[in-house]
Amino acid sequence: MALKDNIEFIQLKTKVDNSFIDLMKNDKLDSNTKKDEILKLLQIDNTNEDIVFEYLKLQKEILSNSYDDLLRKSLLQYECCVSEQNFNSAFQIKKISYKKRIMKLISLIKEYKDKTILNEKIELIEKFKSEKVEAFRNLVPINYNINLELYFYSLYYNF
Repeated sequence: MALKDNIEFIQLKTKVDNSFIDLMKNDKLDSNTKKDEILKLLQIDNTNEDIVFEYLKLQKEILSNSYDDLLRKSLLQYECCVSEQNFNSAFQIKKISYKKRIMKLISLIKEYKDKTILNEKIELIEKFKSEKVEAFRNLVPINYNINLELYFYSLYYNF
């Protein structure tokens, strides 16, 4: 059975999406309450880009005058869920999409193949190793139809 046909998965995604829509329509809630409610939704499904992006924007708004490192930690934790364009337009941290990172990795692999001197190969291996990626524990299966950036992240992480 394909992931898109899994009834339980579809029901869970629909429930979370509808709750998010209702939450965003509620003008009576302040930013802090919305952020807390969105965090509850992220504990059910942390793969929806719109929900993650809204959570990060609210986190930024709430912590804008704070010197706490909590915002930076949240951004680093969830950056793999948000597209490069959205992330870079909203936050101070520059992000490179995982699709671009995969293409760069492929070019490094091609470059490695062409190298004949051992030291040059070692330097390229060091470049591979320097690209550390934090593990992201997704709560529902990742599908390219649901979040393309997160899908590319999972491929990149497995490389």
